Amino acid sequence: MGFLGELFGELAKDAFDAMKESSDKYKKSYDSSSDMSDEELKERMRNSSSNSERAGYYKRYKENHPEKYGNQDN
Repeated sequence: MGFLGELFGELAKDAFDAMKESSDKYKKSYDSSSDMSDEELKERMRNSSSNSERAGYYKRYKENHPEKYGNQDN
């Protein structure tokens, strides 16, 4: 495999690793937030270090308010 093949292989691996890390942060924040109050969820959303963490907390917040956000699977 030539230089470009190796380069693209490394780039693909790095992209996959970043995507997996992002997915893990989302899942961890979502799973750990089941017993949090609304205020704690809002605080965590404000102070999250990544968009993935923030999205996990936001999903939990939306699930806690079906009257406002409806029954959503996403």
